[in-house]
Amino acid sequence: MASSSYREFNKNNWWIMIIWGIIGVIGYGVLMACPSTGKVSPYNWILFGTTTFGFSMLLSAICSFFEPMIVFIAIVSCGIVVLAITVYALTAKIDFSMVAGIAIVFLVSLILFIIAICTFDYKTSVMFYTYASILVFGIYILIDIIAIRGDKGRGIGLDYYVAAAVMLYVDIVILFIYILRAVKGN
Repeated sequence: MASSSYREFNKNNWWIMIIWGIIGVIGYGVLMACPSTGKVSPYNWILFGTTTFGFSMLLSAICSFFEPMIVFIAIVSCGIVVLAITVYALTAKIDFSMVAGIAIVFLVSLILFIIAICTFDYKTSVMFYTYASILVFGIYILIDIIAIRGDKGRGIGLDYYVAAAVMLYVDIVILFIYILRAVKGN
């Protein structure tokens, strides 16, 4: 993060960040699109490793463009948010069966907001989109944790623990990126 040579390397070789992202998306996509691969070892571990490696390298490259203190604040903020959501999800006695539908509505609204962002004040619109994205991915983390917890037979089965871990990891990574963007201010 603090290394200017690493920052310059990422700036001059931006295509490597795209490759890291593609590696992460391929691992995640195969794991989600082919549920049987998530049950069979070593395929599930290979896909888990591929996904986390690709997204971790991409996240490292993204963080190299920010000041270390901003990255630190975003890490602490993301950790606090995830911890609070986890404690709530594990202790709440509320039925969350409607939360998934609400999260999809929010996600579609964000996509429509991206389309409309061109017609409004750019900076204000982008910050609103960033904060709305933090809310949406916080809801997705809540959904993932509840699915892992497995209330009333609606959870993810024991055979799909790797897929559940990857889903939660990807949601946390996305949440971190939006928090990093919010802390930076643009």
